[in-house]
Parts: sequence; structure tokens; C-alpha cells
Amino acid sequence: MFGDWWLAGMRPVWRQPYSRLQPVELRVKDLLGRMTVFEKVAQLSSGRGFTAYEIKNSQVVVSEELKRGYAALPGYGLFAFFRADWYSKRNWSNGLTPELLAKAHNVIQRYAVVNTRLGIPLLFNGTIHGPQVLGGIVLPSGLGQAATWDPACVRRGAEVSRVEFASFSRAGHLAGPTQDLAADPRWCRCEETFGEDPWLSAELTRAFCEGTLASDAPRYTPQLRHFLGHGLGEGAHMNQSVHRSTVELLNEHFLPFEVGVQSGARHIMTCYNIVDGIPGCLRGDLVNGF
Repeated sequence: MFGDWWLAGMRPVWRQPYSRLQPVELRVKDLLGRMTVFEKVAQLSSGRGFTAYEIKNSQVVVSEELKRGYAALPGYGLFAFFRADWYSKRNWSNGLTPELLAKAHNVIQRYAVVNTRLGIPLLFNGTIHGPQVLGGIVLPSGLGQAATWDPACVRRGAEVSRVEFASFSRAGHLAGPTQDLAADPRWCRCEETFGEDPWLSAELTRAFCEGTLASDAPRYTPQLRHFLGHGLGEGAHMNQSVHRSTVELLNEHFLPFEVGVQSGARHIMTCYNIVDGIPGCLRGDLVNGF
């Protein structure tokens, strides 16, 4: 919960005396009781991490975009903060080199803690097929890993990703190959998945979770994505309505997520579309399946 900002000499901004020796459950309950609805909404929101910083004179500084964002919604999360690729437009000339990764982490954590009322630090992510960082290890895509039919290989890849992520971050979760099934080859994210077979995807998801949780120091949770039926939109388009029966969703597409939770995953990213006329994030009837 506290992350690398503690290493930088920060202290949480509690309104009342607070002890880190209390059980985690009591600490979480206490913190949630102090938060306003607005602050909780901010915690559930996210912005682009790779535009949250600038590099000036070989030093990482907070970007004007992040300052404006925190002025409007203090405490929102940052996705893909360390990402460097064609999508983020970050590279060796303007991105976070290995020498800057940990420094950037502390700069952003310090800003988040100081600029939120309760001093809540951020969680970071950044692994799809290996950490998406400059100089990082690149693993095969989800389809490439699935083509091995080798859970031990997938488990080892997750272990390597965890070790590399731990070299510059102590607070985060690891998202691996996507648990969505590649049911329609027209869908633009099939390469992220473990393929179209529910059983294979479930077994490789189990291996990914086991590799991510192979060590207790630091401990990251695997992130499963995208619950549920994200790749089933109209015309195989992103963010389009999904018209599939609950029976089909539960019997075919639910299995990789179920096995992932059974294997220790505690973070699930919702689909961002409408499933059977209801936003995917509100399908509590599907979540109850866990």
C-alpha cells in the first residue's frame, strides 16, 4: 500500500494518529471511512501515465497535463506510466531509460501523496508481454505464448516480468496476456489473448498467476482482463455492444477468469462496453459467479 514513496522519506497525511501496525483490514476500513465519494471516484479513474511526466535536463518532472488533471480530479490513477512504444510515442530520446525508471516512480508518487488530502499513493502496472519499458525484456505476445502449449514456459515468463518490474517499482499489479477469448479473428486485440480455447486460456492463466505470485517480496497481484466478453462486440469492434447470452458467457468466456481468481488474482479489469444492454462494469450477476 505504501510503495517506493516511503523510501523517499514521505509520510502519509493522516487526519488522526495512525499506526501502520494495525491489520490491513482495519487500515483499509479506516481509510475508506475517511474518504469522500469524490475521492473514491477519483481512485476508480485513470489517465495516461506516459504523458504524466516530462524530462528536463536529464531529470523527471511532473507534466502540466498531470497538474491540470489533479487539480480537477486529485488522486486518479495512471495507466501505462512506464510504457515506451509506438502507442505512447516514448522512446530512447524522450522516455524513461533504465537509469530514470525508479527516479520517475518516486517523483510521481511524491506528487500523488502530497496532492491528495489523505496522501494515498498510486499503484502502477505495465506488463502485457513483459514490462513495456526501455531496455526491458520482451516476451512473445499472448498468442505466441499460447502456441507453445507450455504452462511452465508461461509461468517462467511471468516470474521474469515480476523480477524486472520489482527492480523499479514496489507498488503495482501485473497484467499479463489477456483472458478474453479470441472468438472473432477480426477483433483487433486477438494477439493479446491466449487464443480461442477456454481450457487452454484457463491453464495458461493459472501459470501466469503462479509465476506472478512466486515471491512474497514484493508481492504483486495478477490483473485479469477484461471481464467479461470484451472481444465480442458488434462487428468485432472495440467498445461496441455485446449481444451474447449469459449462458454462453458463463460456460465459455468465464472459465479463464474463474481459474485466475482461484490462482490468486485479486485485480480484475472490467470490459468497457455494454453487455446485454448493461454496462459491463455493472454486471453484478456475472461477478457473483466467483
